[in-house]
Formats: sequence, structure tokens, C-alpha cells
Amino acid sequence: KQQRQNEELEAMRKEVQATKQMLMAMLENQQSASQRVLGATVAFKEVETADDQIVDALIQAMNEDQNTNVRIAALEALGKFRDQPGVRTVLISSLRTQNDPLVQIALIRLLVEMKEQSIINELQRISTDDETLPAVKDEAYAGLLKIS
Repeated sequence: KQQRQNEELEAMRKEVQATKQMLMAMLENQQSASQRVLGATVAFKEVETADDQIVDALIQAMNEDQNTNVRIAALEALGKFRDQPGVRTVLISSLRTQNDPLVQIALIRLLVEMKEQSIINELQRISTDDETLPAVKDEAYAGLLKIS
């Protein structure tokens, strides 16, 4: 019985490793945005606890990918892992540096849902910044009302 349990555990470990390798290959595929979106979606749906390598790849995708859909998919996956060490901090700091309006709105919604009080000053800045698109300003203002 112990032998069978060990074999099942080893099979599960191999399956997790294979899923991780597939996910990383998808996230790092610079030829296909759809593959990168799929990689972030796999992370969101299939991975219970992300290791540092997966989290780092998702952070890089959220902050640096050229494709908005990839960035939003990575953000959604990171939202799932928000209780893991360092992820919340990265999400907060990303709000200051994001310049893609759709990603800004998704990030504001996530951080407000998380009831993250430390973003109040940043939301105030965004909601009064003349360079910011009206839809983003509105989302920031609505966020202020919800968490203040």
C-alpha cells in the first residue's frame, strides 16, 4: 500500500512539473501573444500555489508584455496568488508605473477588491492627473469611494 502511495505521489509530482514547464514555455513564447495569454490562463486555472519562477514570469508579463491581453491575463493570475509573499507589494508598485489604461483599470479594481488602503494616495493622484484618461480617472475615483 505504501509503495502504491509513493508511486501516485511521484506521478503527481511529475504532472505538476510538466504543467509548470508547459506554462513557462507559453509565458515566454515571444512569437505568439495568444500562447502567452494561454500560459497566464493556465496559471490562473491550474496552479494552486505558484513558485517564485511562475510569479516572476507573471510579473514580467504584467509589467512588460507588449500585448494588453497578455498583461491583463497575467494580472488576473497574480490576483489569484495575492496572498503569497511579495505578490501584493508588486501589484501595489505596479499601479504607479502602469501606463496601459485597460491594465490600470483592472489593477485598480483588483486592489480595491483587496481593500488595499496603501493605494489611496495613488488613486487620488490618478483621479486628478490631467494626463490620465477619463475612464481611468473615474475608476480611481470610484475606488477611492469604496476603500476610504
